[in-house]
Amino acid sequence: MVRSEYNDTHLLVAYVPSFVLRSDTALFEDLPLPMLGSKPRAALAVGASYVGPRALPFGEQSAAVFTVDSSATLSVSHFEFGLTVSNLFGSRYRLGEYDFASDFHSAGTTRMQPTLAPERTFTAGAPRTIFGSFAVNFGGA
Repeated sequence: MVRSEYNDTHLLVAYVPSFVLRSDTALFEDLPLPMLGSKPRAALAVGASYVGPRALPFGEQSAAVFTVDSSATLSVSHFEFGLTVSNLFGSRYRLGEYDFASDFHSAGTTRMQPTLAPERTFTAGAPRTIFGSFAVNFGGA
């Protein structure tokens, strides 16, 4: 159940960020030195994401998330080499945060009664990942 709450300035909806921003920027350039009979083409790209705090049930709030991704490619003749890095700075962040009561014990293995008090649970965001790529263009310009 999604519950909304009023604060003094605006309506908050549980688990929905108050603000989301994404920027993707790329630069392309033909390099002056010929290789394999053609000018190589380089590309650099940076993507930045900001996800604002999310309202959680019971008046709680999640932390904001900021991540940066980058990539670089070099195209020579019919070949392209690339490197992509996600979460460039290795940020440790909580992708999703939830407040709810939970009990993972079965009735036969515990003598204690489960608590109904809500606890913060989260899913971890992806760590820094590095990808390499190689492509061959068999046709076209």
